[in-house]
Amino acid sequence: MIQDFAFPGSGIKIKSTEDGEHVMATGTYKPMIKVWELDQLAVKFERVTEAENVDFVVSPLTHSSGE
Repeated sequence: MIQDFAFPGSGIKIKSTEDGEHVMATGTYKPMIKVWELDQLAVKFERVTEAENVDFVVSPLTHSSGE
């Protein structure tokens, strides 16, 4: 079971990353975004926002090699 996979009001959108390592979701009251790390089955971070989050895009991370 994933820890804290809930919102005080309701969940709006849920999306996963292409690699399947993270799940992101938006919720209402207080409007917020949460990210869960699936291999840990726990919340990685959550942020309260000033307005309702209607939609979002999950894009792949890119890492710079420093070259």
